[in-house]
Amino acid sequence: MRDDTEAAKGAAPLVTVLRGSQVDTVHLGVACIVDAAGKIRFSLGDASYRAFFRSSSKPLQALPLLIDGVADAYGFDHRDLAVICGSHGGSSAAIQQVSQVMKKSGVPVDALGCGDGLADQCSGKHAGMLAACRFHGYSLKDYLRPDHPWQRRIHSVLSDYCGLPKEKINLAEDGCSAVTFELPLYNMALAFARLARESRRSGGEANGELSNPVARMLLSMSEGWGDLTGEPDLRWIKVRRESDKTEYRDPFTAEHSGSPATRVGGNYPSLVTKGGAGGLLCAALPELGLGVALKIIDGSPIPRWPAFSELLLRTNLIEPVTAQAMHALWPKVLTRKGKEVGSFRMEF
Repeated sequence: MRDDTEAAKGAAPLVTVLRGSQVDTVHLGVACIVDAAGKIRFSLGDASYRAFFRSSSKPLQALPLLIDGVADAYGFDHRDLAVICGSHGGSSAAIQQVSQVMKKSGVPVDALGCGDGLADQCSGKHAGMLAACRFHGYSLKDYLRPDHPWQRRIHSVLSDYCGLPKEKINLAEDGCSAVTFELPLYNMALAFARLARESRRSGGEANGELSNPVARMLLSMSEGWGDLTGEPDLRWIKVRRESDKTEYRDPFTAEHSGSPATRVGGNYPSLVTKGGAGGLLCAALPELGLGVALKIIDGSPIPRWPAFSELLLRTNLIEPVTAQAMHALWPKVLTRKGKEVGSFRMEF
């Protein structure tokens, strides 16, 4: 177990919270941007810093559902996939969505192994796992054991996308009682870069659904923003592509390859994020084939969005006007009466 001094090794100052004009807290962290070939395009701190993937791994835990045909077999739609990949807010609509997933797969609600049942923020993930177990004929009662066939399937897919042998990924039990994975930030970013790249491959549509499983999953996450996923609406954000280089200096040179991202109605997302406990935020940028991983060392969620939007700005991946608009995602330093009394200062 790392103490505070050891945990801070390899971290860089990212965000200072000011109360009035004085420093309140300074948050250290690690961030990296990686392409699907494994090249680090930008980093702050030591990208080999190890952390738990927590809920940011949910897209990778859900992906085998699509690859194996589970989602098609049970008729899961975009909203079903969004809640399976997300950390929902516990609203009646989100709980109803999880109930629908379980009804479609024919799994009883009492099979859920997460702490708060349907109301648990991870119940969508658990409902997806149980659906896969029923589809494959695996045991439901011990579906959370690391040696369960479906957990081994998830572990293999995650290992492949992260580019890390399974024996180099440490396993532990997450807050929802499912397996969580400990690995370097670099490999988290690589996994999201590979998701971004895979979503660009030709897939087309079949019966109104994308046949490319990764593209279908990322689109579902983007369209299911809010209470189903716990992520903000980022559909309005457009990243700077290599074709825009006459308007800006691209720090990554002209290495963005491939055709434009597969689109559905012209609305395929430029940015898909998934946050996790412990100050983690990961993202895929499908049009650029890039992945991002950001970890706040002290585990605070407060500096995540300020640091993330600044990271995209400083690497010229978004326009200044977009970065300014993303300030709406930043938390506020408030008194309990609602008065704003502080601000954020970026340290990179």
